[in-house]
Amino acid sequence: MSNLSLAINNDETNYFQTPDEITREFEISAKTSIARKTVSAPLKQFLSQYPDVIQGSCLNFAKGRERESLDTKAIMEISGQCSEYDYTFANDASILKAHYNFVYVGYCTNVLTPLARMQVWKTLATLSGSTGIVVVASRSSSDRGIKGKPEFDGYRTLRGTFQLGYQKGMLLKESKTVFPFAIELPTKGAYRMVACSHSPFSLLKIAPLK
Repeated sequence: MSNLSLAINNDETNYFQTPDEITREFEISAKTSIARKTVSAPLKQFLSQYPDVIQGSCLNFAKGRERESLDTKAIMEISGQCSEYDYTFANDASILKAHYNFVYVGYCTNVLTPLARMQVWKTLATLSGSTGIVVVASRSSSDRGIKGKPEFDGYRTLRGTFQLGYQKGMLLKESKTVFPFAIELPTKGAYRMVACSHSPFSLLKIAPLK
């Protein structure tokens, strides 16, 4: 079973899966994880534009299969420390009991069905405490690599994994189901990105997109 408490109804999404089916979605999503040779594009963009946000306690949520995550290292270079959590590859329940000033979530929600995604959002809402900032990056609908049979609001691939390409505004809408303050950030690649919090926040010293 997951360390995440699982949603059991479809009140928020108009979709339904049993707790066991949701657990299975988290297990299947591990197939989509890749070992990166560079820092992920969304995080690289965020770090270059908003380095002042990366301070205090940090968490790389859904860090992936890498033994030494380059995303984690990139965050650590600025903040000095960064914890890691992943349902499959770093499933330490104690990590989910703390609050963090900054949480990064890369390419996680786009490989989960609606109710599984909602559980991730609820978990992020807890991890960030009252003032932490959460940054979520997901695949965009402009990514032509998403193929498969339509299922829920995305696609079921031949490998059995779920994939969703976010339309503009969709990631922001999801974030606002649990965070009262959220903004969608301009991006250059085939991904969407939002920053969100339970408290008003500003992103200081913004560098332009290159």
